[in-house]
Amino acid sequence: MTEDELEEHIELYKQLTADYSTVFRGEGGDRVLKDLGLYCNERNHCLCATDRETFFALGQRSVYLHILDMLEGKPLEMIQKYTKEVDYE
Repeated sequence: MTEDELEEHIELYKQLTADYSTVFRGEGGDRVLKDLGLYCNERNHCLCATDRETFFALGQRSVYLHILDMLEGKPLEMIQKYTKEVDYE
């Protein structure tokens, strides 16, 4: 990733974290986030009766954790987390 691309990604994530804050901060946002935490297994294990149910619960939790990551507003960490190259060999 070039320096210009990195700067572009940082600006994008800064805007996204601001957008997430607009949606999930404040009185109403806090209530919605708390409800999503309950619905998305924030504090519960995700092991269920079947593989499909387990994978579904893990997917819900993953989305909730992504929202929390975005609210922390650390763009460089997010860029590293979501743009790292994977070596499959």
